[in-house]
Amino acid sequence: MEQFHRHQRLQQKQCGPPTIDHRYQTPQAVCVDDPPGKGAFLLGDIQEDAGQALAAELGSDAVFVSCNVTVEEDIINLVDTAVSHFGQLDIMYNNAGIVGSAGPIATTPADEWKFTIDVLINGVFYGCKHAARVMSAKDRKS
Repeated sequence: MEQFHRHQRLQQKQCGPPTIDHRYQTPQAVCVDDPPGKGAFLLGDIQEDAGQALAAELGSDAVFVSCNVTVEEDIINLVDTAVSHFGQLDIMYNNAGIVGSAGPIATTPADEWKFTIDVLINGVFYGCKHAARVMSAKDRKS
């Protein structure tokens, strides 16, 4: 998480996810853009210490919630926390990712393949599903 481009986010003060570039899993971010141009963030990640540190560095407009994107209940909690804390959800930034299973298909372990699908496909599905649940409830078009 030390490779966050924190200076870009701190200088911009716009609604948009923090830029991240590290090796394993990246955080989910949800954004509230009300008033327009002043974003508030709820960050979710499995790396609690790093996520809390980033939220603290971003200031009072950022909140961290522990979240594993492969667990639908964690995504429900992430989205519901955004709504309860900020009153709404404007953007769901599904950014969790891993390199995933690699190598010849004949030797790829099934558990590695399932984990890859859980993070890269199911995690995105859960994020979209639960963001849509609260965004469409307010007739939002995102």
